[in-house]
This record gives sequence, structure tokens and C-alpha cells, in this order.
Amino acid sequence: MDAFYREEIGVGHALLLAKLQSDSRNGRLALCFKEDWSAGGQKAKRILLPVRSLQFWIESNILLVLKLAPFDKRDAQLVPAAGSCVELPQADRA
Repeated sequence: MDAFYREEIGVGHALLLAKLQSDSRNGRLALCFKEDWSAGGQKAKRILLPVRSLQFWIESNILLVLKLAPFDKRDAQLVPAAGSCVELPQADRA
């Protein structure tokens, strides 16, 4: 984590990025920042976003994407009490 050693990001950001697979980690550093062009300069100012913003993005776009899950989604025995992911029971309607 070069960005951590250069003190561009903190421990929280570095830990979240380190947990990603290397192919997911590449280019994810940019998600830690937002660009602010309001100063009217030739170059945007990089503002470090809160750790929870990066965590939310990772959960929403990597961890909770069922089609990318590394297990067989049709396997009803993976968690027998839950059944398979493709045969989700309908919610009871009152």
C-alpha cells in the first residue's frame, strides 16, 4: 500500500483495500477520494472521503453482488436452513 506509506490514506482505508483481491484493488484507490474543482485551478484538489464511504461502496459493488459470488448459487446444501439462492421463498402476504 504505497498510498498508506505516503500518508495519502489512513489505516481504515488501507485495511479495506487490502482485503480486496488484487484485481479488485487495482484502481480502487481513487474511490477513497473526491475531486474538488471549486478553487478554479488547473488541477482538482483531492479530498479524502470517510472510511465508511469506501466501505459502503465495497459492500454494494463487490461483496454483495450475488452474481459474482464464488460459490454455487444453486447449491441448496450450502446453508441448508436457507436453501439455494435462486429458489428464494416468497414473502408471506397478509
